[in-house]
Amino acid sequence: MKRISFFMVILLSLLSGCGSVQTVENPPASTNLSSTQNVLASGFGFATDYSSSGQLLVWSIDATQENAETEISLQVNNLGIESLGTEATLARGPDNLYLLHAGASFNSISSDNVMSFSLSDTIQVDSQTSLGNGVNPQDIVISPDGQTAFITLYNPTADPDLVDDDGHPADVIAFDLESQEIIKTFSFFNDLNEDDHKVAWAYRLLLNETQNEILVLVQDLGTTSATYTANAVGKLGRIDLDTLTLKPTIDLLGKNPFDIALSSNEDTAIISCVANFSVTDEGSGLNVVDLTSGEQSFIASSRLSGYPQNLRTEENSLFINTSVLNTEDFSIQSHIDVIPDLDDVDTIQKNIYANPQGITDFVTSGPYLVFAEASPTATQSSSRLSVYHYNTDYELLLIDAVDLERGITSLVKNE
Repeated sequence: MKRISFFMVILLSLLSGCGSVQTVENPPASTNLSSTQNVLASGFGFATDYSSSGQLLVWSIDATQENAETEISLQVNNLGIESLGTEATLARGPDNLYLLHAGASFNSISSDNVMSFSLSDTIQVDSQTSLGNGVNPQDIVISPDGQTAFITLYNPTADPDLVDDDGHPADVIAFDLESQEIIKTFSFFNDLNEDDHKVAWAYRLLLNETQNEILVLVQDLGTTSATYTANAVGKLGRIDLDTLTLKPTIDLLGKNPFDIALSSNEDTAIISCVANFSVTDEGSGLNVVDLTSGEQSFIASSRLSGYPQNLRTEENSLFINTSVLNTEDFSIQSHIDVIPDLDDVDTIQKNIYANPQGITDFVTSGPYLVFAEASPTATQSSSRLSVYHYNTDYELLLIDAVDLERGITSLVKNE
């Protein structure tokens, strides 16, 4: 992947001005990826109208050389894949793209709820798998050998057959990608709080290749009913890939863990904890875990621009999507904070970017940030995909943006 160095920021600003905004009412259907000759970064997005159907999009940051000038632009195309539900999460494997249908909304497909797409010159559906109607898969990671998929299930009790050896609900499953069969189930039931609603709410996953393990965010809200209220600290589950067994679960300092990232040497995990979606909530902030010693520290949301949600790393820098919820109209204002060096987690640069209408997802790729966000004239079912270049001082320059009729709820990048 070609990377434009930081000294080109001045050149980019001369060429791109303040950036441009395109309007795409219906992105053209295409099953062919653009030529990669001048592609600086690329990936996929899931867009939805929230009522009837979803779309799988491909995006790319392209550099076009004409005469002595270089123009950077953002291209977005609909891949034209039909029968997608309204609610889905994307995850990128080494050779495939995965789409997880949560099954939580009326129009979301919940029976064939894991779709795999092969990523060759032509993108096509490779397989569709049913994990059980309504089990609500949340995240997927692929083992280093490419043979096994690990998938978290938010509602495993929807299928009474999805249990571990002791009969407890399968919070995580190991799925053989060749045979398309479940080969192992994992339950955190014995580690959960002793209350009348022992539900793990297994959420995000992350592969730690250095320690050959899968990290699992277990929200375990500690509630006394089925209401979604965080009354207890979350947990960090660890699956040993050598033995396919659970390592001891770590009780976190924060509540309701939302996302997880690793330092560049993979010995430190950083976990965003949203608690009850308020900056002032106890247990709202960044939970830092030394995966070797087990020692923890906590950065409260009061030190950030809001409560932290999505986390993205670039080299040893951490970009943090923070939010502030307006409890009167339930609107969300989003910000991006950055920790320039994860070797010094106490140094935080706040609010390098803000969107008063909210950011739903974002990715980093070299010196670029790609945001799925509400457009300035947003309706519920519209959004804007924007690409920014940032320099060593984390100053952002808009390169290009595309307005879409649908809301983008999930983004992934190609490595």
